Amino acid sequence: MNRTSVAVAALAAVLAGVALAAAGCGGKVCEGSCACDGTVCSCDGTGGCTVACDRPECDVTCATSGDCGITVGGGASVSCDGPGLCDVTCEGDCTVGCTGGGQCRVECTGQADCALQSCPTAIVTCGSVQVCGGPCTG
Repeated sequence: MNRTSVAVAALAAVLAGVALAAAGCGGKVCEGSCACDGTVCSCDGTGGCTVACDRPECDVTCATSGDCGITVGGGASVSCDGPGLCDVTCEGDCTVGCTGGGQCRVECTGQADCALQSCPTAIVTCGSVQVCGGPCTG
């Protein structure tokens, strides 16, 4: 095998890994300090992450010290365990737990029914947005 074929094989392996990571999120986005495997996505480490999972019943955990931007479909369960902002958009019925001490912001689109649970402070409702750990903004 020459250098060119080794480089092509390495590039193909990298691209295959990217395709598998995207497929794990239902063909959508997993960027930053996150990883997806099937319907389970987790954000860990020190950086922020963005996850979009359109598969039914996707489970997402935000445990990074940075901020998480999460978009999920119906039947999803999101656990916000980090100290940063956990900004969740539910495009279907979902459950969000906010136990990390950071601010959780949950927006329900359409006729979705979102349940913000485990909030150690009062939950503030601002139209279709529920906030735990902070005021209504924007």
